[in-house]
Amino acid sequence: KVYREGITRILTDDIEYARELGYTIKLLAIARRIGEDIELRVQPVLLPLSHPLSTVFGVENAIYVRSRTRDLTFRGPGAGGDATGSAMVGDIIDAIRNIKYEARGRVGCTCMRDLTVLPMESLISQNCVRVLALDVPGVLGKIASEFGNSGVSLSAVKQPVSTPGKLTNIYFLTHRIQERNIQKAIQSIQNLDVVKDVYAIRVEDGES
Repeated sequence: KVYREGITRILTDDIEYARELGYTIKLLAIARRIGEDIELRVQPVLLPLSHPLSTVFGVENAIYVRSRTRDLTFRGPGAGGDATGSAMVGDIIDAIRNIKYEARGRVGCTCMRDLTVLPMESLISQNCVRVLALDVPGVLGKIASEFGNSGVSLSAVKQPVSTPGKLTNIYFLTHRIQERNIQKAIQSIQNLDVVKDVYAIRVEDGES
């Protein structure tokens, strides 16, 4: 089963804070080989501004492949009238060729292997956690304690200027940690009486 998550919970503040850290937010489909297993997920991630996929915008789509010898990036238009028209013409040409030569299309992949899809709980990554909480004395300490109790180490914290007693978004950047730990922390923080909402965005740094 492939883990799937959309972009409906991404805020403008998230994008601005990501840029402050040297990242952009992109919706990625990720497949990573780990031994005899495979990590599969579709979700928004914080991607370094130096990454080739960080400059893909608008109708463009791209695929980034990392191998033992070199990294490759394939990019091109994936939506819009021209791109769709080109794809349709290509399909028509393929169909005509198949009819003329009594063929059945291109040869498919012949290198299939059965790999176990790793559960999301086993993912190891940094996380940017957004906590919507009341700006009251001790709120940072309460939240930080729950991170610590869940085995999550923090590398950065940002609390924007806000009105005392009002709700504000506080951002926590974690060190690399297993997904099960971050989910435990999120649940514990969500149960605090000063917290309204918690959301985590994974950081895709390219490490296995």
